[in-house]
Amino acid sequence: MDSSRGAEKKKIRTPTFNQLTGPYHEPFCLDIYISKASVRACVIHRVTSKVVAVAHSISKDFKFDLASTKNTAACAAVGGILAQRALADDIHDVVYTPRKGERLEGKLQIVLQAIIDNGINVKVKLKLRKPSKARFPSTGLKLDAGLAVQCVPFIIYKPYIMALLTFVANSFSFK
Repeated sequence: MDSSRGAEKKKIRTPTFNQLTGPYHEPFCLDIYISKASVRACVIHRVTSKVVAVAHSISKDFKFDLASTKNTAACAAVGGILAQRALADDIHDVVYTPRKGERLEGKLQIVLQAIIDNGINVKVKLKLRKPSKARFPSTGLKLDAGLAVQCVPFIIYKPYIMALLTFVANSFSFK
């Protein structure tokens, strides 16, 4: 019983040059995890996936020195300890890629700033979103498809949007 599903081969995606060589040019990445109870940060070697340096707010090293394991003081302490341990292992440059939906603010920003202040060069790689389709502002105007296609290049420049819409509204009739 030969099925036609198995006969077709999937197209194999080949990684780009930067994806292949990036881990060798920038070998260390930073991982920061902030939960409701604690803060953890570690430096990982990207090629071998080995943890090189780690700092956790509930570790026995400085757990008893902190008033709380989850406040901003704990975040700053974790960043400082991680930077000291990374410098002891001769790590000066790390790459940080935020998780999906993570913003560089609040406790995360405090940890990153503490790491930077203690001598580690942090390169933050932000993943860019794909640009969304151009839309007209909510003016209540309904445009024909042909007219909208002609106006799309001008929508990119925000100062001209309202002038363009008023010109179009005065020149054509709308339904």
